[in-house]
Amino acid sequence: MKNKSILSVVPWIYDFAAYDLWMQPLGLLRLSTQLKNLGFQVDLINCLDRYDYDLLKRLNREKPKNEQKYGCGKFYKERVEKPQILKDIPLYYNRYGLPVDIFEKKLDKFSRPPDVILVSQVMTYWYPGTQLAIKILRKRFPSSIIMLGGIYPILMPEHAIKTSGADQIVSFSGFNRVFDHILKVLGVRNIKTGKDTFENITRIDYSFLTDKRTAVIETSKGCPQKCRYCSQHIINKEQFRLGSIKVVNDIEYYKNKYSSKYVVFYDDAVAYKKEKYLIPILKGVKKLLLKDISFHLPNGINVSEINEELAVLLKECNFKTLRLSLESSLPSRQLETGGKVTNKDFKEAVRNLIYAGFKPKEIEVYMMMGLPGQSVEEIKDGINYVFDSGAVPVLTSYSPTPGSYYYEKFFKEKLKDPLMHNSTIFSLNTEGIDEEMIKDLRKNVKEKKTALYN
Repeated sequence: MKNKSILSVVPWIYDFAAYDLWMQPLGLLRLSTQLKNLGFQVDLINCLDRYDYDLLKRLNREKPKNEQKYGCGKFYKERVEKPQILKDIPLYYNRYGLPVDIFEKKLDKFSRPPDVILVSQVMTYWYPGTQLAIKILRKRFPSSIIMLGGIYPILMPEHAIKTSGADQIVSFSGFNRVFDHILKVLGVRNIKTGKDTFENITRIDYSFLTDKRTAVIETSKGCPQKCRYCSQHIINKEQFRLGSIKVVNDIEYYKNKYSSKYVVFYDDAVAYKKEKYLIPILKGVKKLLLKDISFHLPNGINVSEINEELAVLLKECNFKTLRLSLESSLPSRQLETGGKVTNKDFKEAVRNLIYAGFKPKEIEVYMMMGLPGQSVEEIKDGINYVFDSGAVPVLTSYSPTPGSYYYEKFFKEKLKDPLMHNSTIFSLNTEGIDEEMIKDLRKNVKEKKTALYN
């Protein structure tokens, strides 16, 4: 196996806006770690690495220019020409990530072509970054087998097959299933990876990344909910799975080995069956006395799960980023999208968090713009409702994801090009709203937050 080599690549983002909110290629890191542990030569190039040595050297900086709290910040970007289908969008279109020539210079360091190149992409509408990376890799390493995986080829396999340029499209999920497929491509047999559980998926080797301050944690896979705007049930077709409270040991390991400062939960349903998993995990974390580590929940937590015990534990464990899932304060919208939340549950969750010691400005709430049939008044009413409840709204734009109820009912025949899935476009589809209105909404949220809580 020492004679076999693998190159993992995280491609660029092409979009109107992008922000590094603890963005790590978790699936690709897991695969790379497991392959390295088996004795393969594994390298990883992350085009979205804000701390890349070559990038910072070119910028004559010791750290990224726009470094913000808890390791997040803005990507380096270069303006590029908009595809024809996006010409009418009144915004600049950018390539986010490393300059192309820096990526190519990293490839110069390889003395021989990798046997397999793993490329992973998340958003369907970021596929231009995937195409560019594969085009460069194909020209440089014509004999290498290029495999494309991630959410994009799972949701749109036919588009990925036709346009990506990859040799193989991995359009299925499940860590061990994907890993076994890679081993077969490498010509390796008789390695049993076992049952696909979190216990047997190895810890991440963060030496693949330049910035090791952030450790990403998943305590579950998939989501038991089937919200009409979400495709999680397609991305993870297996039944929703909970992990192990052994994740507490992983957190301690990352702190000791990599001096990690920020622990980020990537779960889509982190508090589901909380009495069995999340609460014991937090009790274990509390015993570790990790005073110099902050914890973060950027993906949103179901408000119906936040009782007094959980709220207190979140505070005691030093959670600094706490985002709740509400999406809309309109009861009919809540029922229509899946019925996972009610205003009563939301207000009780906020009360519990404030009782536990969280300040209102620390309680952030996702509110969606651009949902089918949504009015500007619904958005504004939701913003006011969240502020009146003692929290802060975070405006997020709806993106029609293939496989979701809304996509299949309203958009499947209209959106042949994944570029049209872009969330920026769909927030502009709300009746009576335009780019200036969105700017005003975000500005008003910021000003009201400052006036109320600063």
